[in-house]
Amino acid sequence: MYLLSANGVGFTKISLLTPPAIFVTTQYILIVYILVHTVMTLPELVIDLREEHELLEKRLVSPDGAYGIINIPSRHIFANVEWISKQTGKRPVWLICASGRRSQAIKDQYFKHNNGIKSSEGGLKLLSGNKDGKGRENMSVDPSRIEVQSGTGGYGIQQIMQMMFTLMLFVITIAIFFGLKREYLLLMCGTMLAAVVGQLVTKSCILGKLVPKAGHTYEIVGKHK
Repeated sequence: MYLLSANGVGFTKISLLTPPAIFVTTQYILIVYILVHTVMTLPELVIDLREEHELLEKRLVSPDGAYGIINIPSRHIFANVEWISKQTGKRPVWLICASGRRSQAIKDQYFKHNNGIKSSEGGLKLLSGNKDGKGRENMSVDPSRIEVQSGTGGYGIQQIMQMMFTLMLFVITIAIFFGLKREYLLLMCGTMLAAVVGQLVTKSCILGKLVPKAGHTYEIVGKHK
């Protein structure tokens, strides 16, 4: 093994058994271990199954980074089963919802035989109401390492589209009931269809731009120490 000489010029050959060599080798091993440990160790994955309007009311945050929290609404889980299953080879995976019932249903339907994926018992109700920061070991996420932050609420794009679709059906039904001329009825339906196709082509939501967005100011509801 070679070390830089004291005067900074040239190298000096030393044995690996000498104290300087042992010290340098130990430092190298320690640095490599820290780098590997930092890169390879991933935080436990928490998949929040709630819908957009629920996230606007309350969201989850892991202050110390113990959990990596992402949102995949329960209606989209079927399209992400393979990816979620692969995550268990890297880290534990938790499913969480408002009360724990949704997450348990998803667990039973898609991941029944995967022990690396668990439903967090009690959901956000346990996190919000558990002031002592104690959870049920291996049954729920650690409440002391997750904060529930309260937002201002509001409607998500899905809820807005559902309301607008219901309104359109109501208008068409009323038009048919009062005997609106066929030409006007076709024009109305054509306009609605064109608006839907336009949003699909442009990948934008016209209705979403017209609706005031909810604020994103959050207040900590369940802060655990």
